[in-house]
Amino acid sequence: MLVSVERSSDILATTWSWRDRLFQVLDKLAEDPYHSTLKTHKLSGQLEGLWACWVEYDCRIVFAFESDPNTGEDVIVLIDLGTHDEVY
Repeated sequence: MLVSVERSSDILATTWSWRDRLFQVLDKLAEDPYHSTLKTHKLSGQLEGLWACWVEYDCRIVFAFESDPNTGEDVIVLIDLGTHDEVY
C-alpha cells in the first residue's frame, strides 16, 4: 500500500523531533496498516471515517484509506500528525 503525503507535505517538515521514528512507522504503515505496534484504530465524532495510529507516547498520525483514481491502487493519505491533543 502506498502512503501519500500530497495533502499534508508540510506535516513532515514540522516533526523533526520524531523524524527517525516517524519514517519507521510510515514504512510499517505502508507494509501492514493494522500491525499491532501501530495501534491503528478508527476515529469517531468529527473525525469519523478517518483512522489514527501511534508513533510514540504523544505523537499520532491521522490518515484515511483511499483509492487512487488513476490506478485504482489503495493508498493511505496522511491527514494530520502531532500530539494527541493537537490531532484529536
